[in-house]
Amino acid sequence: MYREGRREDQKLTTSSIKNLPCAIMHKEVNEILGGTIETSGTNVPVFFTEDGPEGFVSKAEFLSALHEIKRTPAVKQLEKAFDNLNAGRSLNGYPTKDYLDSQQVIWVRFSFGKIKQNIPVPAIEGMYEFLMAYANGYINSVKTLTELIMDAAPES
Repeated sequence: MYREGRREDQKLTTSSIKNLPCAIMHKEVNEILGGTIETSGTNVPVFFTEDGPEGFVSKAEFLSALHEIKRTPAVKQLEKAFDNLNAGRSLNGYPTKDYLDSQQVIWVRFSFGKIKQNIPVPAIEGMYEFLMAYANGYINSVKTLTELIMDAAPES
């Protein structure tokens, strides 16, 4: 049987998957392989650049950004966002950049059940790219903010 120009018994490779249109890629992978393909950057929760080339920010930049926003409501917003991401909640649309009180933020809209939650996340280095990767389904497990801080903190 032929489907989308490919015989059903043909094996998918990483290079052939990259050439599949996105709409059929997930269907093809699930039908043929019975699961998901794990390639570099896909379903691998690497946040820091020191942990892999697909990381979003260095540990030093992350800690520096947190130090700049400490004791502000932005820290609570960032913590709320990571709690939602850690819980695996869906984004209701793509993250958008904007300004709030003269500070650049990234608006993230979560939905769970009948609840919709809009959170202004501080626009720290790599955060927009990270949130976009989550929104596009490339990341499906996220650590909490506390866990990320513990990972970034230098060992004593």
